[in-house]
Amino acid sequence: MNISLRAKPVLLTLAKMAVTGLIFYGITRKINISQAMAAPVENKAFLVLAFVIALLIVFVQAGRWHLLLNYLGIRSDTVKDIKAVWAGHLLNNVLPTSAIGDVLRSYALRERGAGRTQWVSALLIEKFFAMATALAVAGLMVIGGQLGDTPVEIKLIVIAFLLLGVAAPFILRVLAILGARVLPANLVQFLRSLATSLVGAVSTRAGLMALGVSFLINILICLIFFCIAAAMGLQISAVHCMFIVPVFTILAGLPISYGGWGVRELTGIHLLQYYGVPSQIALSTTFLFGLTIFLSSLPGLLALPTFRNVLSRKE
Repeated sequence: MNISLRAKPVLLTLAKMAVTGLIFYGITRKINISQAMAAPVENKAFLVLAFVIALLIVFVQAGRWHLLLNYLGIRSDTVKDIKAVWAGHLLNNVLPTSAIGDVLRSYALRERGAGRTQWVSALLIEKFFAMATALAVAGLMVIGGQLGDTPVEIKLIVIAFLLLGVAAPFILRVLAILGARVLPANLVQFLRSLATSLVGAVSTRAGLMALGVSFLINILICLIFFCIAAAMGLQISAVHCMFIVPVFTILAGLPISYGGWGVRELTGIHLLQYYGVPSQIALSTTFLFGLTIFLSSLPGLLALPTFRNVLSRKE
């Protein structure tokens, strides 16, 4: 049994590496990789600006984390919050699942006296805010009607998921009601509690501020991509970036490939073609975006010891 439990993470990692490899193999069958990697950077100053924004985002994310902890009644500490967010950011980028750093950061809240319901709620509310505001940014671009030849079905999918996000508290309550007889009582109670927390989060000053900061974070992430596109000499507008980036960011966050690599590049290539961007340049631009995010996470190495003692304790 112990061998099986230890083998599962290894098998999961190998599976995600295989999926990532297959995606990139499929890309190489259609795109000349040597040409993509040799694509010239026309303005390096924009690359530097993109990296600076990526670093600054960590502090903005720490501000959102601080607000959510205040809303949930968990003791917050500005320095610890920044270290925790940066360490989580690093783990998101180096471990197989792109959300594992966020999970560990939330789990580490036990050190501050947070119970299981509190730290799980902190994790889920933060992820919900991040995804909902990403969809809101993309949805606003769809409503604005300036997306050129983007297929209608892609626009409808974005709007549909945005509406699902808005209805999430109601959906959770319905699941709790329907599952009252078949689901464990503690799970039903958690679904009800989470639905109440989501509604309550947007009914309080701290929660609304956290939601607004989430929206700002997504705008800044789009700005990173816009700067990289400008560095590569691409003639795409900020509107296009604010539609493309939320879509491939959400897809890259799904537990499909290793750290979202491959999924992000494939989605970027597919979407950028509607705005006249050659596949080779689209690949190099999305790859540089991923690399910029990865490099901005490296200072998190200094904060990793924060998790060591906390994660070794039993709950």
